[in-house]
Amino acid sequence: MSKTIPPTTRPPKILVVDDSVFVRDILAAMMNEAGFEVTSAGSADETLAAVRADHDVIILDVLMPDRSGFEVRRILKQREDTRHIPVVLLTALASASMGGSRSAEARSLADTYLAKGTPGHVVISTVRSLIRAGCN
Repeated sequence: MSKTIPPTTRPPKILVVDDSVFVRDILAAMMNEAGFEVTSAGSADETLAAVRADHDVIILDVLMPDRSGFEVRRILKQREDTRHIPVVLLTALASASMGGSRSAEARSLADTYLAKGTPGHVVISTVRSLIRAGCN
């Protein structure tokens, strides 16, 4: 009699990008605790080097010193291996109404966007929704 080994599923892979170590560490810990496999990057250039086709979602800071999250997002969407990955733009530019030209840019470039300081359960729920929706 042979035992059937249930199929294993990998935890969803998330890339967390923020130039603030504090923000990056909080997001990574929160996402790890929620069952995600997390890698992180502290700059736009690190992001472009670290991102892989098997990432399920990227949480990407908008304001970084080397390149903006908007620019990174454009590059990722041009690359054949990463264009399918949904991006959550994380921004201090956001307001309740997301008014203004930079906010309009965020709306047009991201699969979704969140303001920095958004409660953790909302961030987790947003990422899970993107994965369930099959955006990637």
